[in-house]
Amino acid sequence: MELRTAFAGVLRALRLVRRARYADVSDATHRRKVSALENAQTSITVEQFDELAQSLGLDPIAMLTLCIAHRQGEQPLTVIGRALTDVAAFEAEGGMKVLSDQFDPDGNLIKRGRGKPLNVDNERAVLALKAEGATQQQVAAQLGLALTSVREYWKKN
Repeated sequence: MELRTAFAGVLRALRLVRRARYADVSDATHRRKVSALENAQTSITVEQFDELAQSLGLDPIAMLTLCIAHRQGEQPLTVIGRALTDVAAFEAEGGMKVLSDQFDPDGNLIKRGRGKPLNVDNERAVLALKAEGATQQQVAAQLGLALTSVREYWKKN
């Protein structure tokens, strides 16, 4: 089942349980959009999802949990437990520091260059082989990387 389909069912159920009419959630999104969402015909932005959940008196995390639990045929508390484990692992890996580094002191997202960020493991491997005297072509062949990627890592040192 697609997440969009699970979301449609959860949205319908929430509106029924909370006795919410289209007008009650129209502040979050247009009535026609709610109908399309309940028929799994469209998707919404993260901001719209947050507003819609709040208009139904639900934390957005709870609403997403219900969607994922239904899609996977699990109990919501099982999904929450797994999410807690994932969050704890992210924190243990230093993820909160890395996350805070993505924003300036005013809370604005720091701009980054276009394209994919460089892979640290690939960078180390390329630079190690470079230090051993390998050519860029040899490094690309040995590591199975595109020559353009090797060139980007090569410039780092």
